[in-house]
Amino acid sequence: MRLGIRARLILLTLAFLVIPVLAYISSQEMKRFMLRHQQSSQLIAAQALAASLHGQYAQFQMRQEKSGELTDAAMFIHRATSPFRMDGLADEWAPAASAVREFGRESLLMESGGGFDPATGGFKLIVARWEDHIYLLVSVQDETVIPISRGWTDPGKADHLRLGLGAPGEGERKYIVPVSSDGELSFLEEAPGGGRVERNETLAGRVKINSRGYVMEIALPESQIAGSMTLRIIAEDVDDQRRGRVKSAIGPMEDGAPGLIHLAYFQSPEIQGMLDSLDLAEVEARVFDRARRLRASTGFAADVSGEGEALRILASGAPYYTNIETGPNGEKVVAAAPIKGSDGGSLGVVILERSTRGADSMQDKAMENTLWGAFLAFVAVAAGLVIFSTRLSWRIHRLRGEAERAIDQEGRVRVDGLEASRESGDEIGDLSRSISGLLKKLRSHHDFLAILPRTLKHEINNPLNTITVSLENLAAQEMGQAGSKYIQSAGRGVARLREIVDNLAEAASVEDSIQEEKFEPVDLALILERYMENSAGVYKDRRIQFSNRAGKAAILGSDYRIEQLLDKLMDNALDFTFRDGTIEARLERMNGRFLLTFYNDGPPIPERTLGNMFDSLVADREGDKSARTHLGIGLYVARAICQGHGGGISARNTSDGKGVEFLVILPAARHG
Repeated sequence: MRLGIRARLILLTLAFLVIPVLAYISSQEMKRFMLRHQQSSQLIAAQALAASLHGQYAQFQMRQEKSGELTDAAMFIHRATSPFRMDGLADEWAPAASAVREFGRESLLMESGGGFDPATGGFKLIVARWEDHIYLLVSVQDETVIPISRGWTDPGKADHLRLGLGAPGEGERKYIVPVSSDGELSFLEEAPGGGRVERNETLAGRVKINSRGYVMEIALPESQIAGSMTLRIIAEDVDDQRRGRVKSAIGPMEDGAPGLIHLAYFQSPEIQGMLDSLDLAEVEARVFDRARRLRASTGFAADVSGEGEALRILASGAPYYTNIETGPNGEKVVAAAPIKGSDGGSLGVVILERSTRGADSMQDKAMENTLWGAFLAFVAVAAGLVIFSTRLSWRIHRLRGEAERAIDQEGRVRVDGLEASRESGDEIGDLSRSISGLLKKLRSHHDFLAILPRTLKHEINNPLNTITVSLENLAAQEMGQAGSKYIQSAGRGVARLREIVDNLAEAASVEDSIQEEKFEPVDLALILERYMENSAGVYKDRRIQFSNRAGKAAILGSDYRIEQLLDKLMDNALDFTFRDGTIEARLERMNGRFLLTFYNDGPPIPERTLGNMFDSLVADREGDKSARTHLGIGLYVARAICQGHGGGISARNTSDGKGVEFLVILPAARHG
């Protein structure tokens, strides 16, 4: 019993259904156990990572005061999510409110005359980053704001900020930034050793005076502080407008340097380096400090706040947290462990997340034993299906390709049969044998049609010769005028019949003859020039012209066939061109080919004819005023000659509708 392709595919498909059934049953049995195992292993990893960070105050930019309290040792730079407008308004700084640092009585660096009121003095500072700039928002409390006036030469007589960029004593650049009434900030750089100041154009900012004081917004190129990550800022309050006496100066005091602030990015390079060195495939890790600031992360977790998990750990004081949470991307296992200081206080939290959809290596090992049978079945069925379908596809493609090559573009059969799958016992073999039988019959019929014109020419010419001789003998005898007329009419009929036979024989043999010819380099321009010159001498009732725009035009071909091509084009043009009409040939060079445009005056070609006018036995002679016999063979022969030379031919009506152009493209001969 022979199984066909359809039966084999049905059997393989039914066998393949065993695999999802086994996989479903096994996965349901193992799912709960593997989730518990994943939770346990992930919590152990989180606790181990947290233990490696215990007591690491420097990595969290924190220090322990004498009172035992932990405070930030550096001011963190807020990560902005959009550019700042630089208008002196604090509205767009709302997302950075958690990063604000206040400086009041404890930051009083100098006081003149006493009476400093913390409720109306001091300033707030926020530092943020966007692209390659560091932005400062300085909100200064001042009951009496004295802006700089036009013509003042001493900016220190107005309320101002003293700004220092870079490490103190190591190329620090110092600026005086006075409050201005027009909102534009001027950054006046102090020369080393004091004295003259010059305006710096690389810094920019705006100031806004309000009822409580003033707000400055300053943009600094990040490159000016990236090396030292330090900033010096002092707000000096001037209440004596005439003398410019400084009433108070407010600023931090770090490492004995007034106004010095150490800056830090939220991302900790040390912790990030630790995470990058670990093998956390398919696990997203995040480390937060106790202020819920993200310090390091892996994967795309850098854009996830994680405040929910961190708050639960820090607020409850629990030793760990683990849960299976459901989100928009499916279920995920979350494990978190706190990071402790040396005194047991909290420094931060480690959070590990992993999606349940991506099984890790441990889960694969656990499920391997249960799914081994299903896996083997899957491999066997899948391999059989892949091999069978691949071989089937290859056989079909091979059969299709051989069948397509068996018949050329002109519909001629080139082979007697197909070799692909001829000996196979399935449906594809039957199809191959059927196609081979059809091709054999078609080729026999084609061969018969190919030799038919030549056979007919030989058979018809014999009686035609007899008729011709008889007519010549009759014409030699003395006959009346009526008899001579009939003899002439019969002679013309014989001539037409002979022309028809010659055309049919020519069309049948031209393609085979071209394939057997040996082409040589010939000058297309020279052939055209001589041909058009001779034609102008023969057809004096037409304006026959030739223009050569290509110069010497060497092609690889047969000069006899090129002249035969020109004969067909000229015959066609003569049929449709009225007396005194123009027939013109133009030769041009284009991209390694030659373009011959053969133009003639006359009626346009009907649209229905343009698509098939180069096929054999196609003739539309509405505009032909000659009395010649036409079988639609001439343009068919012209196309065969062009294709035999590796080129092509097409036709089109001129844009004015008063003529027709035949476009012949022939490849240029390669040099050497």
